[in-house]
Amino acid sequence: MFRMRTSSYKIIVFVLILITCFVALYHFFPLKHSINQKPDQPYDYYYIYAEEDGRELMRVPIAVSIDDELITEDNKRYRIVRVEENRGIARFVENVNIEQYKTK
Repeated sequence: MFRMRTSSYKIIVFVLILITCFVALYHFFPLKHSINQKPDQPYDYYYIYAEEDGRELMRVPIAVSIDDELITEDNKRYRIVRVEENRGIARFVENVNIEQYKTK
């Protein structure tokens, strides 16, 4: 009977070690991971247009989302209110006083 207990403990320890090895392998080498995998971004560039007059404000190589913000070169802050395919429509929020952020 003592011999039976020892062998069952060995089997349990072996199974636990085997499970640990599989979990570690999956953690370090996931099945869906690929070095050449591209991110889920269907467009090369996203264009951001002003809502009020339709002029192009910016072109960016990353996906844009609703509530993203940008400051144009003339210090006007806009917020993205709508995204259609690779176009973001931005609404004017305020003029930004850049001078107050300069270090002295």
